[in-house]
Amino acid sequence: MHVDLHQDVWALNNSEGNHNREWLDEHKIWAVNIMGSPGAGKTTLLEHLLPILRKDFHVGVIEGDVATSKDALRISALGIPVIQLETQGVCHLDGRMVRSGLRALEPLHLDLLFIENVGNLVCPADFFLGEHARLGVLSTVEGGDKIVKYPTLFRRIHALAITKTDLLPFTDFDMDQASKDFASLGARRPLFPLAKNEGISDLAQWIRHMALNVSTTEQDV
Repeated sequence: MHVDLHQDVWALNNSEGNHNREWLDEHKIWAVNIMGSPGAGKTTLLEHLLPILRKDFHVGVIEGDVATSKDALRISALGIPVIQLETQGVCHLDGRMVRSGLRALEPLHLDLLFIENVGNLVCPADFFLGEHARLGVLSTVEGGDKIVKYPTLFRRIHALAITKTDLLPFTDFDMDQASKDFASLGARRPLFPLAKNEGISDLAQWIRHMALNVSTTEQDV
């Protein structure tokens, strides 16, 4: 006999994510979920963004990793408050994990929060953490086919940062094709080519504008 219970497999996480969103809104904190592969440059991107954005915001970071606190130590070295979440083998952050990070950050009175997710192009896309926006990070050395091979993540982000564009001459990455592939997955969204310090100010300006003016929801992507 087959019994179909029609249960939403994401219901528990979505409930946690919605609770986190309510908490963030209540505390007037705008949150960005950063997603990308291992080595795409997520932490390096934060190291360049945070010194710019801290001029206008009280910024904090939640670092998600399978193991170690190496990335959190890099952020802490900038004088930015950071909470490390070790997933103990889990390939993504979820709403429950992030809630524990929010509790730890509560006394700091932040108004901008970055959540660096576990390096993965699959699992993190399915878990709403309460964030207001999602930023994808893709490096040129990963290959230009990742956008079409992992469409769920690239469809659900609000902006895409393409890192290591100074290495384009040494790769087969096609920026024009990547832009077309990204555009084919949904509504027009910004794409930021980044090379060392180049392009960082444009991305920082987009985040600044979004944090001050836009209340984005998970359903927008």
